[in-house]
Amino acid sequence: MSGKDKDGKPAPYFGEYPPDYFDFIIIDECHRGGANDESNWRGIMDYFSPAVQLGLTATPKRRDNIDTYRYFGEPVYVYSLKEGINDGFLTPSRSSGLRPQLTITFTLQMTR
Repeated sequence: MSGKDKDGKPAPYFGEYPPDYFDFIIIDECHRGGANDESNWRGIMDYFSPAVQLGLTATPKRRDNIDTYRYFGEPVYVYSLKEGINDGFLTPSRSSGLRPQLTITFTLQMTR
């Protein structure tokens, strides 16, 4: 849904769709820049602003979500990792920090 303007610069192009064409739009992975003011997708989202827009993300607690929260507001539903594990939908993971040890041995031989 994007194209170029008459000068060849990137510009939103939505074809024959009027702004109120969609009633409901789902934006998956919305933290990846859909709500970012400079995002290519932002123009599309603004154009179709008459539609209800639902942003989905599995990583809501990130520094780069400031624009996401500003655009979509605070989350209306949160399903935590712990809940997913307790409900049997996710498998618990274990991780441990290992410090790799690497030994390199050099042998120098002198020849005459």
